[in-house]
Amino acid sequence: MKIEIKCRFWYVGEWHYKTMFDTIPPEWEAEIDYTLVYEFTGLKDVNGNEIYEGDYLVDYYPVDEMDTSKGMHESLLPVVWCDKRLMWCVDTSFKKDGSFLTSLVGYFGRHREVKGNIYENPLK
Repeated sequence: MKIEIKCRFWYVGEWHYKTMFDTIPPEWEAEIDYTLVYEFTGLKDVNGNEIYEGDYLVDYYPVDEMDTSKGMHESLLPVVWCDKRLMWCVDTSFKKDGSFLTSLVGYFGRHREVKGNIYENPLK
């Protein structure tokens, strides 16, 4: 199994992707805000999109559990790295403050769908 170590950078209004062996162009050096560097999880969502740290995965749940024909609500869960468990997780805490992290794979299985990210769509 080959794991590609990639990162995503926000620069001049668009995403740029680099592998760990790529170099950053010199003109970026003074301007990059390294808080906007997101690591690739090695996983893809149901649509084939790569999942990066800081992406939101959508969690659908019924408006009425007794009558699912009433539609679905959605909750956006940010993808984070958990240092204690050494794994990719989603922040399932109510305040999205990192107080309750759940295994990304355990929570979603293969039914993961990216719907935005913390940089372009911050939760209010």
